[in-house]
Amino acid sequence: MTPGGADGQRGNGKGEGNALPSDYVPPGGFRKNMRDANTLGGSLSGSPALNAAASGQPLDAESLKAEVETLRLRLTAQQATNRSLAEANDELIANVEAMRQDDIESDARATKSRRK
Repeated sequence: MTPGGADGQRGNGKGEGNALPSDYVPPGGFRKNMRDANTLGGSLSGSPALNAAASGQPLDAESLKAEVETLRLRLTAQQATNRSLAEANDELIANVEAMRQDDIESDARATKSRRK
């Protein structure tokens, strides 16, 4: 496989430059293990505030503040993921357009050389 060759492979295949954030979970995706499920992108099932509310215990201001902070951090991480995906998408679109243009130019050259 050659970089930029007809087989569609570009670069060295190591994924440098376009790597997704380590905490990225695709839409509709899931975490591989429970440790990951309790990270910023995981579910709220381990939330002390949610557990207290589910058991009918009153919620204190400190746990609510902590829950709000956790949700704020998760939102910030999701926004960063969205920005990263948008940038990767823009780059992919630009690469596809460049490849199309290369094909058009290559076809034009081939047609011109056949006419000679």
